[in-house]
Amino acid sequence: MEDKLTLVNFRDFGGLECANGKKFKPGLIYRTEAFDPETQTDFDYIKNMNLDYVIDFRSPPEMEDYPDILPEGVEHIDACVYDTPKYRNLVPSKRGKYSILFMSKKKIDEMYTLMKDVYGYMPYATNAFSYIFKCMDEHKTFAFHCMAGKDRTGIGALLIELTFGRTYEQTLERYLYSDVIRKDFNEYMAKKIKKVPTFKYVKDFAIYTLEVHKELFDKAYNAIFSKYDNFHDFLKDVYGITPEQIKDWEEYYLE
Repeated sequence: MEDKLTLVNFRDFGGLECANGKKFKPGLIYRTEAFDPETQTDFDYIKNMNLDYVIDFRSPPEMEDYPDILPEGVEHIDACVYDTPKYRNLVPSKRGKYSILFMSKKKIDEMYTLMKDVYGYMPYATNAFSYIFKCMDEHKTFAFHCMAGKDRTGIGALLIELTFGRTYEQTLERYLYSDVIRKDFNEYMAKKIKKVPTFKYVKDFAIYTLEVHKELFDKAYNAIFSKYDNFHDFLKDVYGITPEQIKDWEEYYLE
């Protein structure tokens, strides 16, 4: 029997509708979870993607705990999003996950606040997300990811989708789609979490982090549009992106 693909939160941008009736071409831009192929089918699939780059938004401890396994010739780009001490506790490394078990109620409440804060910060994390635009400047085939492919990856997707004229509703739908794709995995993990001998407030927070949330998406979206009336103005001011660059990307990545 042929092995099934085990990459859970993996998606090709191909076919997503953009402005002016155009769509993303398939096989050029991918979003995913960490590259950890479990079968030969996984590895063959990744190899056949013909990637030039993989942009990894994770922090060094995550990369060390769960290194990407990539075909020869694919360049791995370290693009840490949580590169400030303020967001260090949000890193889902093995040590970070373990430390949550011993947090006080006050500390867990602070973690909820921190998650909202980081969503407001992420659209401006030029140190990480600029690599997306560099890949598009070079007309590269690339994938980008974090650990589960939903939070940091979700903001990377937001930036790409809004660049190409997708609406708030369209972008939100694709962000929330992580919960659809990860439904079985999330339910499995939630059952395991509920059996862990720790406080309920800890378990509730751990389960919250498994999922995506509209309130977090809106935090990122509003962090942009509370300052800018037009997304392309945001791109020019924050990322130095010109209309000429966007036109070039549209010609290459859309059909």
